[in-house]
Amino acid sequence: MSLVLEVKGETLTGTITVDRQPVTIAEGKVDGTRFSFKGSLDGNTRSFTGELVKDEIRLTPDGARAPAIPRRPAFKPPSTSGK
Repeated sequence: MSLVLEVKGETLTGTITVDRQPVTIAEGKVDGTRFSFKGSLDGNTRSFTGELVKDEIRLTPDGARAPAIPRRPAFKPPSTSGK
């Protein structure tokens, strides 16, 4: 799972990618560190809630028992070898 999120005021936009299928975020809302949105794929709409906790996003699809915690890819600075 990957997330690309953008926040403008209380509005959340972006995409969620699951199994290499990107889905546009709809009805995204932000309230402090909590957020919610919907995503539709092949006519099926799922609702998600989430929370930013320190440096981690906890994302819970409706009906799930526990949140998923997407991991950030490790940042690798550009190589400066040969200079």
